[in-house]
Amino acid sequence: MNKMICERVADLPEVSDEPSSDIACFIRRGDESQPHILVYECHRDFQSVPRTWAVITLTCPDPDAFMLNTGDEELPEEVGVYRWLESTAATDEAPHHLVLVSRQRAVEVVCAEFSLMARVYHASDAAQAIVQHLSGE
Repeated sequence: MNKMICERVADLPEVSDEPSSDIACFIRRGDESQPHILVYECHRDFQSVPRTWAVITLTCPDPDAFMLNTGDEELPEEVGVYRWLESTAATDEAPHHLVLVSRQRAVEVVCAEFSLMARVYHASDAAQAIVQHLSGE
């Protein structure tokens, strides 16, 4: 198994390391007018802080940009969002190979651009956070 050479993406919120945190993806066309959406729970320093979900938009020229990690590569040990520096999947059109590592799973996406679109508060899970975001609540 090869070890991924990664760096943490500093301009995105930290990922929660709680056992109940989850991830949700909303797959769309992937272009600028309809970017994909990835939602994950943010780290909380105190349990009194409301559950917060990061809503990330991703523009991806490849329709198969999302993948669950297959275990072929050794992931970073800590939860977080990472940029895989030596990825063979990254291209000139999609130079960012992101790896979101949670306690339960890892999701990889190869994209042209990504950004924090919003934070959603008080959702019970990632799916509800996407629904709240899309409905404008």
